[in-house]
Amino acid sequence: MIKFRELVQSINEAAKLANQTVADNEGKIIQDFFDYNKETKKYKAKTITIDYPATDVDGKIDTVDIQVPLITLVPIRPAIIDELKFTTLLDIDLNNDELVVSFSPESSSSKSGIFSEKNKAKTTAELELIIKPNEHSEGLNKLIEGYEKILRSQIPD
Repeated sequence: MIKFRELVQSINEAAKLANQTVADNEGKIIQDFFDYNKETKKYKAKTITIDYPATDVDGKIDTVDIQVPLITLVPIRPAIIDELKFTTLLDIDLNNDELVVSFSPESSSSKSGIFSEKNKAKTTAELELIIKPNEHSEGLNKLIEGYEKILRSQIPD
């Protein structure tokens, strides 16, 4: 038997760890798409130069150089936890005025099993915890939108 409070705390700690992993992945985006200049202490977007076809005033096809930030070329979908769902059957009991639980066998208590105790009535409950994440960073979305706007401004009509 485990104290119910400790079970919920363990699940909460697992969710915190998963959220930290998600946050670390968003930080990796900065390293993947930006270079850090130690002298200026600023980040600069990694770019590539593309020869983009354009027509000149005479209607002749020519090319123009376009600086394309890499962050605009790759869909940024940080790893996120869409939903964490934990469902189990629990045998519940009261021990010294504290709720304690143990994992219940999935079959009825009259059958023998590793968790069953013969001739002892159990109170069973189903526990379902659903943890959904917050939306990912609005700042990152705005940053990408800004670079996409700059990219669009370089492309001739």
